[in-house]
Amino acid sequence: MSLSLAFIPLNPGAKLSADAIAADYAEKWPRLPRPRPRPAKGDQIAFRIGDSDAIIGPMPAPIPWSDLEGPCKTSWLWPEAESALRGHDRHLIVTVMSEKGPVEQSTVLTQVCASILATCAEAPGVFWSNATLLVPSKVFQEFATQILPGAPPLYIWVNFHVGRAGKGRTRGFTTGMAALGQMEFETESSPEPPPELRDRLFGLCNYVLEHGPVIKDGDTIGEDENERIQVVYSASAFGQKGKVMRLEYEAAESEGKSGLKKRRKKKKSRMRMTAYGYIHAAATILLTIGLAVLLHWLLSGVLGPLWRHLILDLPVLLTGVVFLVISDRILQATFGLEAFDEVPTDEAD
Repeated sequence: MSLSLAFIPLNPGAKLSADAIAADYAEKWPRLPRPRPRPAKGDQIAFRIGDSDAIIGPMPAPIPWSDLEGPCKTSWLWPEAESALRGHDRHLIVTVMSEKGPVEQSTVLTQVCASILATCAEAPGVFWSNATLLVPSKVFQEFATQILPGAPPLYIWVNFHVGRAGKGRTRGFTTGMAALGQMEFETESSPEPPPELRDRLFGLCNYVLEHGPVIKDGDTIGEDENERIQVVYSASAFGQKGKVMRLEYEAAESEGKSGLKKRRKKKKSRMRMTAYGYIHAAATILLTIGLAVLLHWLLSGVLGPLWRHLILDLPVLLTGVVFLVISDRILQATFGLEAFDEVPTDEAD
C-alpha cells in the first residue's frame, strides 16, 4: 500500500467538521463513492472513500518556514503566498493510502483537500509538497471541481520551473511527475521563450500521464517536420533524484529538390524589460546615489568639491554597475526573476 500527502496551513480560529467535509465531497462528486467515517486516533479525521483511506491529521504548529520560504518566492499561482502564510499557527497533514496507482491517489487527495478548503474559511490554501507548490484555496478548488475527475489538474500537481539560460536560450524542469509515477522533464537550452517552454513541458506531462511511458530514450519529438527535439534519459542537471527525460533541441532545415532551403516562418523575438527589471534598476540607482552622497559627506571636511567628484564619482558608478549585474544574476539563479522578457514576432527567413 502506498500513500500520497499534502499540507494545509490553518489560520487562528480554524475549525474542522468531519460531517461538513463528507457532505461537501458527496455534493461535489455525486457519482463517486461517498466518504464513510472510520475510527481515528485522537483528533484525527478518517474516511474510507472507495478503495482508499483518507486521514486528516491536525498538527499544533505551523509548517516550518524553511519548507515554505522557497515555494513562496517562486509561486506563480499564488504571488501573495508569503504574506498570506506568515500568520498561520497550525496545519493539517492530509494523507491518502490505497493499492491504486499514484494518479488515482492524487485524485482522491485533491478532492479531499478541496472539501477541507470549502468547509474551512481559515484554510488559505494547499502546500502540494511533491511538487513544492503552493496553491491558494480558490484556485485549488476551481482546478479540483472543474477539471477532475475528467483530466489531471497538472498545474496544481506539477511545478513548471522555467527561466533564462543566457544567450537567448531558456531552461526549465518539472517537479511532481516522479510522485505521479513518471520521469521528470527538463532542458538546459531551449530556443523557446519561457511561456512557450512552460506550455511544452505541460503538454509532455499531460501526454505521458494519459498514454503512459511511451516516450523512449532517444525518441525524437516535435510539432512539425521542421522541429526535432531528442529525448534523452539522463541524470538531472538540476539536482533531482533518478533519471529524467532531457530535451535536446536540434535545428532542422528543410531542403527542396534543388537543394535550396524552403521558406518557412521563423520565430523571432524582441526584448522587453519586465516589472522586476525596472524595480531592480531603480533600486540600484537609488543605492548608488545614496552611496555617492554618503561618501561626499564623509569627505567634505577633507577634500574640496572638485577633488571629491574626481576621486569618487567614477568608482561609485562602476560599483553600482557591478552590483547591478551581480545582484541580478543572484536573483535570477535563486528565484528565477528576469530583467528582460522576449516578445515573439513571426518573420519569414
